[in-house]
Amino acid sequence: MKISCARKLLVMVLTGLILIGCSDQEAETNQTVRDVEWFKNHKSELEATLKECANNPGVLQQNPNCQNAIAASMQTSSGSLR
Repeated sequence: MKISCARKLLVMVLTGLILIGCSDQEAETNQTVRDVEWFKNHKSELEATLKECANNPGVLQQNPNCQNAIAASMQTSSGSLR
């Protein structure tokens, strides 16, 4: 069975892309997830996380820390007249 050079190259590129995708998911799962109460008690980290999430919402929209930081911000600001 003869495999062309182009097919070998295609297989190598696809394998590389799959491995890159796996490493990105692994890095994301190693991130410490902070809960809403933690963000409410750590204002500087809350602000930094909100800024990071707002800067890249397309990628970070489903990130647990972004969701928890937004929830903490909403709970903290409810009742205030900012």
